[in-house]
Amino acid sequence: NVEAGQKVTITLNGKTYTATVDTDGSWSTAVPAGDLLLLVAGYATITATVSDKGGNLATDSQIIDVDLTGSLLPTINIGPFAGDDNLNLAESKIAQAISGTTSNVGAGHTVTITLNGKTYTATTKADGSWSVN
Repeated sequence: NVEAGQKVTITLNGKTYTATVDTDGSWSTAVPAGDLLLLVAGYATITATVSDKGGNLATDSQIIDVDLTGSLLPTINIGPFAGDDNLNLAESKIAQAISGTTSNVGAGHTVTITLNGKTYTATTKADGSWSVN
């Protein structure tokens, strides 16, 4: 409900950035790497504020993890395909599961698998596992 061309004000770590609302309602801005390097480990809050032409204000905030060690980066592992990473003739005639695990991702995220030029998707479970046939 915000008109294209309206300015969005974004704050992070005491610094202010601006963006412009596009015709589809989206907006984005770049935060310079130098500003990101000023963040301290822990949590930081990003706040975005915009108003429509009538002056009605909207604000949203997002808390982000600041992990300077890399320990919270997402990881993914693919389990053995066809049980032993070898696909024989008999196995090629039946559906095979491709499965694995993720960490630092959470439940409900999409895993995209590409096999022989075809794309398949799976959804992560609460324990980080995923599977698709």
